[in-house]
Formats: sequence, structure tokens, C-alpha cells
Amino acid sequence: MNVQWRKLSRADSALVAELTERIQRVDNPPYRTSRAEIEADFSADQRWRSFGAFVQGKLIAYGHALFRPSDPARVICIGGVDPHFRRQKLGGHIVDLQVQAAQELLGASQGEVIMHVDEGMAELVEVLRSRGFSWTKTYYELRAPLHSLGAVPADPFITIVPWSVDLDDELRLAINAITEQTWGSTPLSAQEWAQGRPHFSAQNSFIALDKSTDRTQIAGLAMCSLYRQDWQALGVRECYIDIFAVGEPWRETHVGRRLLAAVMEKGAADGLEAIGAGISSLNDSGALDLYHSLGFRTVARTRSYSMQLPN
Repeated sequence: MNVQWRKLSRADSALVAELTERIQRVDNPPYRTSRAEIEADFSADQRWRSFGAFVQGKLIAYGHALFRPSDPARVICIGGVDPHFRRQKLGGHIVDLQVQAAQELLGASQGEVIMHVDEGMAELVEVLRSRGFSWTKTYYELRAPLHSLGAVPADPFITIVPWSVDLDDELRLAINAITEQTWGSTPLSAQEWAQGRPHFSAQNSFIALDKSTDRTQIAGLAMCSLYRQDWQALGVRECYIDIFAVGEPWRETHVGRRLLAAVMEKGAADGLEAIGAGISSLNDSGALDLYHSLGFRTVARTRSYSMQLPN
């Protein structure tokens, strides 16, 4: 087999989207990657490296390395091989090229190379381990049928309101504050915030406002998306919670439950059938217990593998 490798540019994002569709049609993961999401990965405003393998002019495999500014910096790697061309060592070569790309993107700085692996990909796990990657955490995909929760206890001075575009940057700052305090997460820049949610649905998202003082505070939020391209694969019309965050001072209140109740009731009223969410195994905020109490169950797992550079 005569395989030609070359770098990919923004103009190749459509080829990557077509390859991704072929891969996901066979692998049938519990999601579908939209063209908008792939185009965002190739954005001119981001630092990335991408390369592809071609046979007779057709893209059969690709790897992408995307730089994320943080402390330490991170490089997120994604990729895939056409199902008809697997077991020919293309995956191992892609991982090697991704590590090289990560080294270029990091330069002299220390950083972490991260790859997410869906269930059932044992061969990729072996490739990653052989290159020095280690399993660092697991992401759980949760889902619950949509239904009304009935009366949820209220909290004095706290109201649940629909997402407000007028508060958009304040909400970004609130998310940054909550996630940095709780998990040490890297703050989202205004650019990352604007580009990172192509399927965001304001009408399905809600904010908790604390008006107990002269200055209204954001107590929590549920930011949701409608990934319509996933619905056929899932077999249900689903509202997905991208970010669910409650500030530390309000974690012993009913804020979290009220936010989720608002999302679920809105989705049910819109004719949706399910609500989904993701949570990390490192999340110890109590969110998983809350999800379970509302009928969420684990439907899929993804492992995160990482390697430190320079190693």
C-alpha cells in the first residue's frame, strides 16, 4: 500500500469531516462530531498541527494536535483511521507524529500531551502505553429521561433565570472562578469562550442569581447544547449539559438541584426526550451524587491518557 503523508491545512477540514463521518458510522460512538466542531479545531485563531495519510488521493487517516494555553500548557490530540485501513500500523505512526507536533507547539516549555480513548479501543491503549502515556482519569457520560421533578425546595433570595447574553462575560468569569477554585482548571479566555460552543443553546441554559446583598452574585449555572447530529446515533432527542457549576458558598443549598430541574423541565416542554451530562472521575464536588439522585445513569466511559513533555 502506497501511503502518502502530508501536513493538513484549514482547507482540508472538510476532508477530515468526511473521514470522521466514515469512522463514526462504523465505530458508532454515543456521539457524532459535527463539521462545525472540526472547523473550530482548525481555526486560524488557535495554535495547532495536523497531518494526514492519503491513498490514491483519499484521506484515510489523520492526526491533530491542538495547543491549550494553561499552566502547565496542554496539547490535546485527536485523530482516526478509516476502518478499511486499520491494523497496518497507521495508528502508531499517528501517535508518534502527534507527540512530535506537541513538542513543537510546547517549545521549551513543560506541558502535558492528552489523548481521550473511548471504550473498546484496546489497541490504541497499548500504543499509548508503549509510548509512555499513562491513564490519568475517566470521564463518565450520564443520561436521564426527561421528566418534571415536581416542587423543588427554594432558597431565600436565589432565583433561577434563563441564560442572559447580557451576562455572557460575567458568566465566563464565574465559570473560571468556580472551576479554578475547585479543580485548578485553566481559565477560559474570551476567545476560547466564544469559539468553544458551536452548538450552545441559550434557551436551554439557566443561571442561579443570589440577590441577598446589594450586589447580585452568580451562584451557579447550567450551560447546555443541542447536538442534533448525535440524536440519530443516540436514538433520542437530547439536551446536553456542557458546563454545570455551583459556587462553593451555595453547594449546601438547593441551587444545583433547581438548575437541573429547570433544564429538565424546559427540555421536556420542548419535546426533547433525554438529558445528558459528562463528569470527570476527579470531580469531588458532589455533582455525581446529585445526578444519580435525579435518575442519571452512566451510559459510556472515556479514559484520558497523558504524557509529560519533556519527559
